[in-house]
Amino acid sequence: MLAGQAEANIQKYDATRADPDYKEYQRWFGRGRDMTETEWQKYQTLPRYTQGTPQQWDQWDRAVQIYKYLPRYHPDKFRLAPQVKVILRLSDPSWKRILAADELSQMDQSGELAALDAAFAARQGGRP
Repeated sequence: MLAGQAEANIQKYDATRADPDYKEYQRWFGRGRDMTETEWQKYQTLPRYTQGTPQQWDQWDRAVQIYKYLPRYHPDKFRLAPQVKVILRLSDPSWKRILAADELSQMDQSGELAALDAAFAARQGGRP
C-alpha cells in the first residue's frame, strides 16, 4: 500500500514516538536543546492546535507526518490531503511562532495543499 521508503519512515516515526525516553531525548538533544528549563516547561504546555485534546494532537501530528513521507502522487497522499488541510487550519498560532522550522506552515505556504486539493477534486469529477 505505502511506498517502501515512506513505510520505513512511518515505522521509524512510530517507534521513536513510542519510546519512553522520547520526551527526555527531545529535551536535551531535540527541540529543547537550546531552551532553559522554564522555556522547556512553557513549550511543553503550549497548545499545538486550537481544538482537540493532547491525544488528538498526537494523532493529527502523525497524520501530517504520514502525509509528508508519502511520495507526491501517491494515492494515499490524495486521500489524506483534505484531512491535513483541516489540521493545518487548526494549528495554534502561538505554537507556530515557537517552532523555528514550522513544517506545517511551510507545506501550506508552498501551495502544495492547494495543488493537491485541485488534483483530488479533478479525480473526483470536480466534487470537493
